[in-house]
Amino acid sequence: MLTLDQQFQNITYIGQDLSRDGYDNCEFIRCDFTKSDLADVTFTECRFVQCDFSMARMDNIGLKDVRFQECKFLGTDLSKCSPFLLKMYFE
Repeated sequence: MLTLDQQFQNITYIGQDLSRDGYDNCEFIRCDFTKSDLADVTFTECRFVQCDFSMARMDNIGLKDVRFQECKFLGTDLSKCSPFLLKMYFE
């Protein structure tokens, strides 16, 4: 399922399986993805602000022109991201 132009605030995804979803031009503010399964999810032109990705599974995740501001990645392996059109910014 592809989600377009949405804003998500203060949502807890802890331990949830979000695999195979897609997000285009979305913004996530203070969302908690701790221990969630983001395998095969594609984020295109998305922005994450103060989100927690601790211990999240990111196998083959697509991060295409994605911005992370003040996000937490404790124990998250970003080396498993898909290299196809990989473009990330960290602030």
